[in-house]
Amino acid sequence: MQFNHFSGSDSNSVVPTNIRKFMIYSIHDDQIFSVLNALKVPNLKPAPYGSSVIFELRKSVNGKLYVQIFYKTDSFRLQVINIQKCDVECSLKDFNEILDPIQISREDYKNKCFESS
Repeated sequence: MQFNHFSGSDSNSVVPTNIRKFMIYSIHDDQIFSVLNALKVPNLKPAPYGSSVIFELRKSVNGKLYVQIFYKTDSFRLQVINIQKCDVECSLKDFNEILDPIQISREDYKNKCFESS
């Protein structure tokens, strides 16, 4: 799973036209747990079947970009979650800095996952 779909902007207030503003991952429950664990979500419990994690890129009233993360468990409610070193409204700059040590570049991903034998 790659998180760098929100990267590519040098500014914290300008959304490039090629940047996705919304991403939802619905994957195996153990993978959802791994994603949330990598983001250091506090009080984490194993994800129930049918869970989803939603990442939204938003713009505040003062024009700053931020990421908000929602977690849908087995109920129909979305829970806003905090990640390490970030508020509920995590600035795009802080979000990318938090992800930097736990993600690989698109080029590395292509080379490692799609290289021919």
